[in-house]
Amino acid sequence: MKNLILIPLCLLFFNCTTNSSSKTYQNDKKQASESQVQVTFYGDSIDHEAPKSSKEAFLALRKIKAKDTVNMTFKANTNAVCQKKGCWMKLDMPKGNDIKVTFKDYGFFVPKDISGQEVVVKGKAFLKTVSVDEQRHYAEDAGRSEKEIAAITAPEKEYRFVATGVAIPEVQRE
Repeated sequence: MKNLILIPLCLLFFNCTTNSSSKTYQNDKKQASESQVQVTFYGDSIDHEAPKSSKEAFLALRKIKAKDTVNMTFKANTNAVCQKKGCWMKLDMPKGNDIKVTFKDYGFFVPKDISGQEVVVKGKAFLKTVSVDEQRHYAEDAGRSEKEIAAITAPEKEYRFVATGVAIPEVQRE
């Protein structure tokens, strides 16, 4: 009888772990030494081979109005990652504009140590007015000082992105 209860609990546990997978691809560029690109996927597997650049994505973002959403896949470098869970990240966009990325239905997280690394994201971009409380919450997650958090006093408009999938390529030297 105990086994009948344990089996479903074990299956539930394994299904609730972070949804990530990895694949290895041979690098097409000829280099002095052989290298392979290991790609780890979080959320949905995505076509990471030919994404838009951050510049192309930013040009599309600038056209977004208050209630619009735009589906896109693009690559950019990470500026910051939530240090509590990896539940959000900021991507570097042209002209000093960052875009905050969250993950659809809070369904997956990314590693906390990928700041400065290039990633490919797929999902929906939109413009959002962010409340003071929400800004302070994210500042706290980012490890900002009490003084910096207290300095947040007005709502702010910012670009947001809800990712359905993230691909993190990592070059492996042989």
